[in-house]
Amino acid sequence: AVITIQNNARLIVGHNSMIHRGTKIVVHEGGELVIGDSTYINENARIHCKKKITIGNNCAIAWNTNIMDTDLHTIHYTEKLKNDDKAITIGNHVWIGANTTILKGTTIKDNVIIGANSVIKGTLNSQHIYSGNPIIDKGTFENWEL
Repeated sequence: AVITIQNNARLIVGHNSMIHRGTKIVVHEGGELVIGDSTYINENARIHCKKKITIGNNCAIAWNTNIMDTDLHTIHYTEKLKNDDKAITIGNHVWIGANTTILKGTTIKDNVIIGANSVIKGTLNSQHIYSGNPIIDKGTFENWEL
């Protein structure tokens, strides 16, 4: 894993969490990334945090997942910023399938499953399975296990 923490940035990683090889994490100046307990981030994931990203406990994040609370570039119109950075919150016990992209301003509540190759923006409710681009609610479930 390659982890870059810029000035005035914070990275907090809980107990028993794993960040696998090939993963790239950048916490930009002023950003805060919090990863809960017993969460794993699989190979080749990318996280860019300029504002705040919170990942809960017991989460499973598959390979090639992108999580970004920023566009990494700014867009201005009549001297106003058009694309503010927006926090991301991922709850506890969330399973994120391979090749998924989670965009700024997203809230994923507790106990959610996200299918592979999905693009996530908005709020995802607990006990639901989501997949696709655009995201589709595939229904409810009770629990998932590793």
